[in-house]
Amino acid sequence: MMQFMKLLWCACVTCFLFGEKTHDYIFYSINPKSCLKLLTYSQLFPDDPCAPLAMQKALELINLHRDTPITLKEFRSIPYIDLFNIVSLFAKQPYLPFQPLEESEIAFIEKLCNGFENRRLKGHYVWTENDLVSLDTTEIDLSRALFIYEFRGDQRKIRSYEAMLDIMALEILGKVDKNATQIEKIDAINRFIFYDMRFRFPPRSMWTFDDSAFTFLPSVMDSRHGVCLGVSILYLTLAQRLSIPLSIITPPGHIFVAYRENGLVRNIETTARGIHLPDSRYESITTAKIPERTIKQVIGANFYNAAGSHWKEARFDKALEYYTLAEKYFGPHDPALTKVKAYVLIALNKRGEALEEIEHYMQSGGFDTHPDLFLTEYKEGRLSSESLRLMIQDEFETLALREEFEKKLIAQTEVDSRSASLWFNIALCRHGLGKKKQALEALYLAEKIDAKNPILEYYLAMLNFDLHHPEKALAHLQKSLSLLQKGSIPEKIVLKTAKSYRAIFPFLSVN
Repeated sequence: MMQFMKLLWCACVTCFLFGEKTHDYIFYSINPKSCLKLLTYSQLFPDDPCAPLAMQKALELINLHRDTPITLKEFRSIPYIDLFNIVSLFAKQPYLPFQPLEESEIAFIEKLCNGFENRRLKGHYVWTENDLVSLDTTEIDLSRALFIYEFRGDQRKIRSYEAMLDIMALEILGKVDKNATQIEKIDAINRFIFYDMRFRFPPRSMWTFDDSAFTFLPSVMDSRHGVCLGVSILYLTLAQRLSIPLSIITPPGHIFVAYRENGLVRNIETTARGIHLPDSRYESITTAKIPERTIKQVIGANFYNAAGSHWKEARFDKALEYYTLAEKYFGPHDPALTKVKAYVLIALNKRGEALEEIEHYMQSGGFDTHPDLFLTEYKEGRLSSESLRLMIQDEFETLALREEFEKKLIAQTEVDSRSASLWFNIALCRHGLGKKKQALEALYLAEKIDAKNPILEYYLAMLNFDLHHPEKALAHLQKSLSLLQKGSIPEKIVLKTAKSYRAIFPFLSVN
């Protein structure tokens, strides 16, 4: 779109200097499948012989996927607006302030896009949080839901951002045939988002300590930078308009969307320009099950991420507020939410409430390979809230800070001497410092306390492999297998790891 703005500027200068013969060159330089560009051309050069053709082609693109076509007479009856303002929204540099559209501009876009699938949803016509919470997940218009929370009833802003999404969807539809498959539509979304509009994952320095600015939909649209949740939400809002059914998958600390119909699986990794990665890339030793979420739960995920930002800054009261808000959309006792909510309650020294949440987490079975070590130890009185608050500090800018963190963890073992999680975190810290032998020592101290933890055994195996202790590594790998559920994701990962070492350890029996 930025290139189009440059083309128009050069075109205006060229026409002024050399006359109107250059109009043909400009017209045939425009992408014939861009509705917005064709309409803008017809408005900029209304007296040009190509202007009616541009308008006709734009109308054909608009009607291509509509059940009820807009006639040329109806189209011309739509109040005049300055399309250049709309083009400017797409061509503006990232992070520049967003200027809401005028009512006439919003009405024009809504008229062109009133056939989109999200208009059939009850959630497209609600304006309050109370009405939103009561909706079933199948009735929710995700963009309207998120904008309600972001703009607190400012209907002009809400409709302006929705109009931007509508134009994006209209541009995407113009790139595909009427009978396009869902995969072809997905490819068109990828090209538009990641190549035409250049949405990107932000540099690490921008999101490490606070990723909320790259999570909320308006800021993602304004900056064209988004973390996994932010760009996945953008993708879902477009998919709702284009009637593409997408699954929402949430591995630990991540989210991606996928098309899964009739045995076809197309994962869409929104942090890597929409490429497909196999399911195995998202599996880990710590996760027994990767949950699939609903549109309603995605609203909750927005607040879940916001709570995480407050958590990192030790604003536990604020984190609890956001986790409680997320609970309205996740539903009662969701395992992932219940777990982090228990963490916050522990950090706030609210033991009674924390134990209630831990009980719900334990009863749910959760998504974890092994019951969470922090929560288990806290429930049994083996881990203090002070230790938990210390261990959540997992981001360090310098080696000196990490070394200081190691010392604090070791000192805390004097207080919580029966905590395996403390020694496990000491091992992780030492490994990050390149002290593998000392990390192995810490892992063995953790194993002494918790001898039936398959995750601990797996990490002991991996570290022994690294330090060239094959017999010990083999023993820990086999013990990990004996503690894992047959047919589970973690068992598959351990077996895969074992197979990769068969050349070195041919005596390992792998079934």
